[in-house]
Amino acid sequence: SRMERGVKAEAPAFEASNRKAYNLAMNGQRMAETVAYAKHAIATNPNLKTMILGLKYWTFLLSNNPRPGFESYRLNQAGTHPWDGLRSSLSIGSFWASLEAVQLSGKHPTKQVYTPKGSRSSPWPLLQKATLDQWFDSFFVPDSEPATMEEHFEGLQKLVTLCRENNIDLQFVLTPGHILKRRILEKSSQVTAYENWKRQIIALGPKTWDFNDVNSVTTGPVSVDMPYFEDMGHFYQDVGDLMIARVLGVNSPDIPEDFGQVVSPEPLETHLKGERSRYKIWKQNNPTDIKQLEKYYKRKASNPAEPDS
Repeated sequence: SRMERGVKAEAPAFEASNRKAYNLAMNGQRMAETVAYAKHAIATNPNLKTMILGLKYWTFLLSNNPRPGFESYRLNQAGTHPWDGLRSSLSIGSFWASLEAVQLSGKHPTKQVYTPKGSRSSPWPLLQKATLDQWFDSFFVPDSEPATMEEHFEGLQKLVTLCRENNIDLQFVLTPGHILKRRILEKSSQVTAYENWKRQIIALGPKTWDFNDVNSVTTGPVSVDMPYFEDMGHFYQDVGDLMIARVLGVNSPDIPEDFGQVVSPEPLETHLKGERSRYKIWKQNNPTDIKQLEKYYKRKASNPAEPDS
């Protein structure tokens, strides 16, 4: 959902680097779905040169089973599959969904959810956060089965192999979330698992950009009017523009110097050590933000385990 909401195919850096782009990201997208969409994109676009894949740790804790409604056969042809046409015409659920869509189109006659290039329209239909509770409430810690993460990595390895076989430059982007999510990692005793996740990502080989480090973008003071984040986990499209510019090597004076760096296996441990140190300093200097998170979780969370200090 971060790439779906925060990155647009119309980002200035794509035009500046003479690239045509399409955003295939979707909310809650599983790796099995990502691989299927990648195969579709490769089959339908022989000129595909680059694939930028946004990754976040929390998605790897979710089941890798495709969500209800996803059918890979739909990606094997252009237009509507005959089976879908039959199901739609005979389905009561489809009838009511169509009726609802017509009613909604009347309320927003000139506004589309997505642009022709697959980008999420902004700012509509995103809701304005009215309170800090809503800002914090945008995030949850999913329950995870031990094998879940490995299933995602198996799918990711398939994507790496697929892109290599088709001479596609696959680049990983570790997408930014607010630094308070690091505190949630602590409270749920997942810091070590998170760092191991980074190690496994980088070991796969593709160029990896880390935007989720402790940097000028991820450490802004918590407020419903934050310039970078609409909530704890989702960044605004202005941030997405900066991220794409950094990945494509398009110079911009608006990009903070510490926002986004390439991480490779050899200096990774130094990178992780530096991240821990920068977080410790931020935590000491921002007790108010920590207290706001703690106050929220005392009311909403079910007794998360405190980290060892």
